[in-house]
Amino acid sequence: MKKYMIKKIGKKGKGVFAKQLIKQKEKILTVNLTKNRGYYLKELHTVSLKDRNHLDPVGNEIYVVDHSDFSYVNHSCDPNTYVKEKNRKIKSLIALKEIQKNEEITYDYTLTADSTEKWKEKCYCNSLKCRKFIDSNYSKLPKDLQIKYLPLLPAWKKRLLK
Repeated sequence: MKKYMIKKIGKKGKGVFAKQLIKQKEKILTVNLTKNRGYYLKELHTVSLKDRNHLDPVGNEIYVVDHSDFSYVNHSCDPNTYVKEKNRKIKSLIALKEIQKNEEITYDYTLTADSTEKWKEKCYCNSLKCRKFIDSNYSKLPKDLQIKYLPLLPAWKKRLLK
């Protein structure tokens, strides 16, 4: 049984919400993108506008369209989950802290964003810790967040920081 549900919410479109109490360190959902068609960065203009909102980087300037439940997990500058990657195409969402029933499930997109693509977009998280923009560049995060998030970074992103 799923521990979450997808609901429509304002400017963000849809979001993922807890159907029950979720404990810290609990796995919430997993996505496997190994069978999704890959698009090279230079081909992204051929992807429909609807699908562009569901692009996930999977390495070497290759992206896949993901319409799984995972793709509806919104960004927050004060997230309650993080992404644990087996590899760039298989990843799970893990609770950073206890998540209450009906609470929105979120993660910080900066942690999994491919910083070599250099993108920045307006943030709509409305958390008290909102940074106003989501930036793919991890180094642009405040130093205290970089230290806090370092253990949660995927191995490929840690390699980029060296």
